This record gives sequence, C-alpha cells and structure tokens, in this order.
Amino acid sequence: SSPQSDQTPPIYRGSASDYLADISLKYWLTDLRTDLENNVPTFITPGTFDVDGDGDIDDFDTYWNPDTDPADWQHMVNFTVALGLSGTLDPTDSSVVSGLFDGSISWPTGSGPERVDDLWHAAINSRGQFFSASNPDELVAGFRDVLSAIDERTGSASTVATTSSQYQAGTMLYQALYDSGRWDGDILAFTLTAVTDPITGNETIVNVPAWGGQGASAIIAGQGSRNILTANSATGAGVAFNWADLSPAQQALLTDDQVQYLRGATGKELRNGGTFRNRTRLLGDIVHSDPQFIPPPGPPLFFYPDNLEAVSYSSFKNLYAGRKNMLLFGGNGGMLHILDADTGTELLAYVPSALFNNGKLAALTDPNYQHQFYVDQPVSVTDVFYNSNWHTLAVGGLGKGGQAIYALDITNPSTFQEANAGSLVRWEFTDNDLGYTYTKPRVMKMNNDKWMVVFGNGYNATEADGSASTTGDAILYLIDAEKGGGSGGVLKKISTKTGMDEDPLCAPSCAPGQGRPNRLTDVVAVDKNLDFKADILYAGDLFGNLWKFDVSSSNPSQWKVLNTNANPKPLFTATDANGKAQPITVAPAVQYHSKKHGFLVYVATGKYVEDSDPTDLSIQTVYAVWDREESNITTIGRAHLLEQQILETDTNSFTDTNARETTNNNMKWFTGGGLPTGSPISQFLGWRMDLVNQLPSPAVPRGERVVDELFVSGDRLEFITLIPSTDPCVGGGESWIFAVNATTGSRFPTTPWDYNADGKYDSLDKMKKSGGAKVIGSGVQLKTKYSFKSTKLLKPGSSCQEVNILTNSDGSMGTVTGNCGDKEYGRRSWRRIHIR
Repeated sequence: SSPQSDQTPPIYRGSASDYLADISLKYWLTDLRTDLENNVPTFITPGTFDVDGDGDIDDFDTYWNPDTDPADWQHMVNFTVALGLSGTLDPTDSSVVSGLFDGSISWPTGSGPERVDDLWHAAINSRGQFFSASNPDELVAGFRDVLSAIDERTGSASTVATTSSQYQAGTMLYQALYDSGRWDGDILAFTLTAVTDPITGNETIVNVPAWGGQGASAIIAGQGSRNILTANSATGAGVAFNWADLSPAQQALLTDDQVQYLRGATGKELRNGGTFRNRTRLLGDIVHSDPQFIPPPGPPLFFYPDNLEAVSYSSFKNLYAGRKNMLLFGGNGGMLHILDADTGTELLAYVPSALFNNGKLAALTDPNYQHQFYVDQPVSVTDVFYNSNWHTLAVGGLGKGGQAIYALDITNPSTFQEANAGSLVRWEFTDNDLGYTYTKPRVMKMNNDKWMVVFGNGYNATEADGSASTTGDAILYLIDAEKGGGSGGVLKKISTKTGMDEDPLCAPSCAPGQGRPNRLTDVVAVDKNLDFKADILYAGDLFGNLWKFDVSSSNPSQWKVLNTNANPKPLFTATDANGKAQPITVAPAVQYHSKKHGFLVYVATGKYVEDSDPTDLSIQTVYAVWDREESNITTIGRAHLLEQQILETDTNSFTDTNARETTNNNMKWFTGGGLPTGSPISQFLGWRMDLVNQLPSPAVPRGERVVDELFVSGDRLEFITLIPSTDPCVGGGESWIFAVNATTGSRFPTTPWDYNADGKYDSLDKMKKSGGAKVIGSGVQLKTKYSFKSTKLLKPGSSCQEVNILTNSDGSMGTVTGNCGDKEYGRRSWRRIHIR
C-alpha cells in the first residue's frame, strides 16, 4: 500500500485538478487488475536521495524517489515526449528539480507552455520519463530512449557474494547491477543486521547499506589515481595501462586520449566539449560476472594439509592472516576490478589484452556506442603452489567478450601497483580451438605434481576471426597455473573428436560448414585417493554428451577421455523423448553412489546464450547417471534411467510461495553388465526428470531449463530452473528451486522447504493437489517469481536451516528457507567434492 496522501512530496502535487499529471498519479496508484496477483517487477534504483530532507534514507525516500518504481500491482507508467515545444520549467536544471521537491517551486497551470510542463509532471507522477525533441531526429532518439528506459526496468543483477556462509547479523552481501539504458553498472554492499520488533520481540534480518550508502562506481570516481594493468601483446608481459607502455599494435588500436578515458578521465566527454561518449558512472555494466568475495587464505574458502607442498599451507595462511578482504568482478567497461571489500575502494583493475582486437576498447568511447560484452564471466580464485611458494591466483574468461583466459597473482594487495605489473600479470592464453570463453576455470593440483588451470573450450570456435578452429571439437584444456600455455608451461589439450561433423542436427551426413562447433562445459573433479590431486574429470557438451576424463597418471601424455577401441565415447548422451539432443551448458555435479560402487554424476540440460533461446520450448531434463567405472565406456541413454516426473503446481495454499509436486517412483539398480534390456526395463542406471508439468494433461512445455550449476551433498540434490520470458514487461523470466533425493530422484518423505514461512517443517507445509489431497512438495517459488540466481547461507539455530537469497531480474532480492537435510555447508572448491 502507498503512504497517505498528506505525506506525498510536493513534486507530485499540483495547484489544479484534472490535469494529465493527476490522471497519471491515479492510474499509477490504482491496481488496474485486482483479479491478478501483484507480481509486476519493481524498479528500485539504490542511492542516497533524501526525498523528505530529514537526514536519513528510509522506506519513505525509496517509495517516493521518482527514479524508482516500487509498485508491484498492475499500474500505468507514462513515457511522454514533446516535439518542438518547451515548457516554462527546465527539466535539466537541478535547481528547478530541487525547488519542486521542497515546494519552493510549484507546477504551473495554464493552457500554453504549461501543458508541456504537465507532460513532465505526468511522467514523474507515474514513474516514467519525459523527453523533449526539437526536430524529427531528436524525436526518433527520444523514442529510442523510451524503449531503452523500458528495457532498463527489466535489467538485472547477478548472484550476490557474501562474507560468510552464515545468514546472521554481520554478514555482508555484495550485489552487482547493470543499467541497460546507459550501459553502466555498480556494486552495492549491504550488512545483514538483526532488527527486533518492539511489539512482538521477533528478530528479523534486514539489509542495511554499507560503504556509506555509496556504490563502488562513485567511490572509484572519487579515488583519484588508479592502478590499472594490461598485457603487452608483443611481449606478453604485464604493463601499466598507459599508452606509452602498450605494444605498437595496441597503440595503433587506441589513442592516448582513449586510454585516459578508459582510465576514468572525463575531460574529453561530449558534455565537456570533447568527442567521447558521456558516462554517468565509471563502471561498465556488470551482467554475467558474479562478484567473488575473497577473504585471507584458509578456511572456509580453502584448506590444504601442510605436507602437500614443500612449504606448509599453514605458514602461508598465517603470513597473510591480516590480508584485505577483496571483491573481484568483471565489467563491460573492459576491465576486471578488484575492490577492498570493506570500503569499496578499487585496489587494482586489469584490461585483458584480447580486448584490444577489432577496436573493441575504442568502441567504448564512441558517442553512438552499441553495447558489447567485455569481461563478462565470473573469475575463479584459488590458493596454489608454484615457484617454491604459495600464491593466490585469479583466473577468468571473457564470456561473449572474447576468446582468451587470463591469470593474475593477487596474493598481496600491498603490491597492487603499476610498477609491479610484471609480477602481478601472470599470463593470457588463447588458442584456435578456444572459442568465446564462457567458463569459470578450475585450478587444481594434478598427478604430475603441477597446479593446473582446467577448463573446456567455448562457443563459436570456428568463427572467422583469423584463428578459427578447423574441427569445432569439444576440447578440454589443462595449462600450467604459473606460466600458462606459453614457453615453459605445460599445455594439454584433450579432444573429444566431437565437433561440426558430429553435430546431431545434421549428423551423420553434415555438409562442410553445416554443423555447429561444439563446446565443453566447466569440469567437476574427483580425487579418488584423497591425496588432493584430481583423478577424474567430468564435463558435458553442447551436443548433450557427458564425458569422463582419466587424469590419474603422473604422465600428462596418458591423460585422456575414456574410450572404446581408442575412439572417445561419452558416458551418457542426453536426448528428449523424441531423440532430439539436449544441450548441456553447466558443469556436472558428482558424488559417490550411496548404494553401489562408483559415482552418480548429475547433469541438467538447457541453453540461454543465443538470441533464439528464450523462445525455444524444447523439453529439457535433469539426469543422474551411474558411472560404474568400467574400463570401456558403454554409453548410457535416456531409456536406461528411471523416470521421475513433475506433476502439478499449487499456487493457492501459501501466502508467499508456490509449490510443485514430483513423483517418488521406486528405484531398482541394474545388477548386470552392459546396458539393461527389455521394454520396459525394470532395473536402472540412474534417473531422469523432464522439466514440464504432467498435470493437467497433456503436458504443455514452457521452455523450462537449467542454466546454473547443480548443488549436491548427502541425500539432497538442488537445482534452479529458468523459464525465460520474451515480454519486456516481465524481465528475465521466472525460476523454481527444486530439492529431490539425490540417489533416486524421488520427492522427500518430509518437506524440504518452509513453504508457509513459520520457521517449522511440518504438515502445514504440505501442498494441495488439484483433487484436494495434501502431499510433500519438491519445488518452491516465491510468488514474485524471482529469476536466475541464488546464494545459499546457513541459518544458525538448534535445527539446520538454509536460506537461499534470490536475486530478481530487477535487482531486488528475496529469500526462501529450506531444511538442510544430510548436507555439508561452506564454500566449495573442487576439493570439496572429494569422495569421503
């Protein structure tokens, strides 16, 4: 509900009635469809705007800030455009805006230019925008700005990073945002604070802005000097991001003025008489590069035994016990940023050398800039050992921004100076088969006693960019963590021999150039003998194959994809009921089989990369595949797995959540060799669950898919699904979180979710079927239908509870609480998937 009318700030009021502004406010405040749930995405612009001038920023200020739209009910927003007309008030004059807010200036009345003022007033009252155009070209630009502003309201945030695995007072949250109207971004920090209700005495955890209420972009803008590095393309060495330190080839692609602009100088922007694009914030938009919080070495992020290397990990941990907390993220302003997580101050930034290519960096200065991606993947940070010492290594890809992997030594923030660029920048790596690096590399110790960076190749490796792949095969890379794949480094490429010619859309008779290039997902590793070295790697590919790689030998030449008769053969191939291949785009998950010898490997299908993906309604599936550790792979298929189903949805039983029911079909594990036979088979090599409701019948696919990593521990498998939206009024889409038995795929006998939010897990959390029966649910969704991302924290107390912090496509956050079950908590690296 809205605050009372007598609290309405003066800027929303008028001295006359029945103006367009009055109508606009009425239809913003009024729920236009009371028969619908209030699930309209809100648009909140965090900031420090003190609307009522009382010296603090509270809910009143957020609600009445014209730059926000907190209405979740069905309402009207007006974007108004004036062509060739001017009002009596200047919307660009800050003193006019201030006067309207404090009441010293009133909205004019009349039938002349005052009507143009009324257009502006109407836009404010309905949380839209006003545009003025003096000629047809400006009118076209105004309509373009309207569409951008509408799209901005469906702009998004990424996964939040946290300083702790505990959902309790003192934990900090970091949220990345982007503005698709201006294509800039920001990082916000919040402290979880306990607030006690003075009447009930109940304690609630709330988010309180940190960093003085400022975003990182404003803090960086006020810093003055910055430490920004890149790699010289001629030598490969790290250098300061100054024009004089670049190679001749790089200097030919970027002027000194452009370098200074990218470093943050604003003097050459259009508004200051220059020729470069105006910027509201210095940070570029942050879309897919989830922020990573990095504390000092040691638990909970990393743990190694002291006898793993020649220098004990404890000594390294103790040496850097007081190291600054760091926050790492990439942005589409061309840089990886490393912040002091406690203050928001930028410590270091890095411009990957690969971004100089094809004028990408120069494009950021163009006043007619059309959005591109740059450093658009999360960075991976690991403590590793090389050159007789422990180091903290940051390794990242570029996503759609380019075809390269980079590595920085971030061990000691006190050395983050441009003079130390040579030691801070470890390497950049590229290769003809690499493709666009949609990867979060894993860094691990291998059986050759080297620490290596392990990742799959990316999309479109066959693109005609001067270094195209000739096969389009899905390939696994293992490169030296210290030196990269260059001189003195160890580079191992393992091809699956499954590329353009094997594309399931045209195989076995793909014409030249007809097939798509393949792509390998991120890997998951298993350390079978608990010596902190990887022995097995699993990864999926774009064609639906699940691959198993044997890296147990001390000789890298023996590392290989498991095969039959020397030809690589997948452990499993994902297809729908009609035999259509299903793409695997996220890393598998794995754990020991709880009933049998070997491992259960979990994969989920779905893609959300190409422009056509949101409208693809193909049925996708979650799978559990039993790896029996056969020496010769026998490829498992859909027919060899027990079917579990999603049955129906309950949207009425709970105030804040919806629920979905899944089956609990009985599992009988296959006891023979080879593959089960018969129709139907009665014993199985795993289970599967199609992501579509079976009731009411017939099933109607909605394009539900999995594009975020699965989480498995103990008896519980969790996965987040995405149902994309193509409607710009809805945003990214909607998501569900599922929790099922990891071994059988069945629903649990007791509720995994606190559906009614009463802090208990009991019969009141049962969902209601369409026939009236009460059953345990497996899927949960907030009625606001938050999409995409979840960060999991443990809630302290006598009973184990998890809190999933969900990030919506409009930047708002919500929480869903679940019962832990038999689970292990804490941040996880590949070592956490050691089989115990």
